[in-house]
Amino acid sequence: MDSNDSKEWTSYAASADPYDRFQAPRTEQVITRLTSLMQLKQRARILDVGCGTGAGVRALAQRYPDGRIAALDIEASLTEHARLSVSAHQSSVVPIVADAEALPFASASFDRVLCAFVLGHLPTPMRALSEIARVLALDGQATLVHFTRPENMITALARSVAANYVELSDIEGAYELSMPGASALRPWRIVEQFFKDVGGLSIEAAGLSLAEEQIATESYVQSRAATVTGRFLLFRLGSSGYATFQQALYDTLRSAYGDVLIEMREVGHVIVRKVENVE
Repeated sequence: MDSNDSKEWTSYAASADPYDRFQAPRTEQVITRLTSLMQLKQRARILDVGCGTGAGVRALAQRYPDGRIAALDIEASLTEHARLSVSAHQSSVVPIVADAEALPFASASFDRVLCAFVLGHLPTPMRALSEIARVLALDGQATLVHFTRPENMITALARSVAANYVELSDIEGAYELSMPGASALRPWRIVEQFFKDVGGLSIEAAGLSLAEEQIATESYVQSRAATVTGRFLLFRLGSSGYATFQQALYDTLRSAYGDVLIEMREVGHVIVRKVENVE
C-alpha cells in the first residue's frame, strides 16, 4: 500500500455529504445518549475534539443551548460545516482548526470535553488523551466514545465483495493508513487505565455496549462511501468502477439479508471527572 497518494482519500472533507446523510445520524444517537449524562452549569465551556461534520456539536447544542462550544478538527471545511449545522438560536459555536494531539488552549480551559469516534484516526491517541486531561478544568467532565470493534458480519461481507475489485491486502493497508491509532486502543480498558495513571481524574463510567440499528440495504450501500474502505475504493476504481462495486454489494447483501439490515456495533465509552489538578 503506497501512502504517497493517501491524502486524496483519507480526508473526510470529500465525503462530508454522504457522511452527514447516512453515518452522522447513527453516531449522533450514541453521542446523544452519552451527553445526556453530562450535567452543566449555564454558559459552560465545551470542547468537541474531532468534531467532523458536527454530530457531536449538534447533540451538545441541543442539550446545552447556552453553552459555548469550540468545534475542533484538523480540517477547516469540517469545522465550518459543524458550525453551520447548529441553529443560530442554539449554542455559540466557534470553529477551531487544530490537531487533537496538540490542543491550542491553556490548561483548565473547558468544563466539558467530548471526543467521539476520533481516537482511532490519530497517530498517537494517548497524546490526545493527555491533552484532553490537561485542558479539562477542575470538576470538569470528559466523555470519550469509540467504535471498539468496527468489524461485524455485514462489514465482513462488504469487505469480501470489495476484495473482488482490489487486493485484500490493499484494503487492509488503507484501513491502517486511515486508522493508525486503532490498535493502540485495544482492549478498550487501556483508555480507562490511562486516565487512572494520569492522576487527578475520577472514572465516573466506563464500559462496552452494543449499538443496534436497522437500516435499509440500499441506504447501507450508499453509506459505505463515507467509510475508509469506501473512500479508498472510490479513489482506486473511479466513479464508474465504484458504481459497479456498489451494485454488486447491494445484490450480495439483499440476497443474504433482504431489504433491511440489522447492524450491531460494539461501542466503548469512558467518562472522567477532574477532581484535582496534578502538576
